[in-house]
Amino acid sequence: MAPLRALYVDLDNTLFGRGGSMFHDGEGTPSLLGARAIEACHRADVEVIVMSGRRRSGVAPVVRLLGGRSYVFEAGSCIVDGADEEWMTEPFMPDEGATVFDQIQRSGAPELLLDRFDIEYHAPWHTGREVSHLFRGAIDARDANALLAEHGHDHVRLVDNGGIDRPGLRAYHLVPKGVSKGRAVGRHMRVRGYAPEHAIAVGDSREDLSTAEAVGTVWLVANALDRDPLLAAELPRNARLSEQGHGAGVYEAVVTELAERR
Repeated sequence: MAPLRALYVDLDNTLFGRGGSMFHDGEGTPSLLGARAIEACHRADVEVIVMSGRRRSGVAPVVRLLGGRSYVFEAGSCIVDGADEEWMTEPFMPDEGATVFDQIQRSGAPELLLDRFDIEYHAPWHTGREVSHLFRGAIDARDANALLAEHGHDHVRLVDNGGIDRPGLRAYHLVPKGVSKGRAVGRHMRVRGYAPEHAIAVGDSREDLSTAEAVGTVWLVANALDRDPLLAAELPRNARLSEQGHGAGVYEAVVTELAERR
């Protein structure tokens, strides 16, 4: 098998456990397995790239602590590689007058969703964002996207980015239609020269599964199905499920892939 060269990993409810801690599991029990997953990557010369729905300010410091260089923020909206950045938000693009977030706000799409569905802004993490409008609730994103299209908002889509630390609720990002973690990961891989067999992704949501189009294998941590059992029927052919959740699941994916490639 080809050597593993890249790990694309989600943060909240994947690498991180309760409260956004890398040193606790989903129940809040102390665990070092998430950190050991990153250590295993560094020892094997595997690049670690964070792909998160978080805003830039919530990702950049984490990447530095993890010893990384590249990251994807706001659910695939922008790729940062050292001092370089590439926006994936066309036809919206940030300018001096208005961020992409502002442009989506002006379109009226957020107000339409808030009016028709039982969702609310995911405070306090909905502020300071450059692209995506972040909501929480318990809806089918497909219904929301059908409504958006019906009202002429075919330039945006609502992304289901997985469960949050509130029982029964999920996080949703309203983003430009072409934005996805899968597209951003694929672009980063092309820049790096990684073939699909050189890379894996690990996550916990439908949006994380979009990386299946780019990487050789996408892993879902066990807690993904605990929060959303219907995901089991939507797994792509190159998906694998970990037996463990959160950081332990990431560790399981990394050590399994490294062992199988020896």
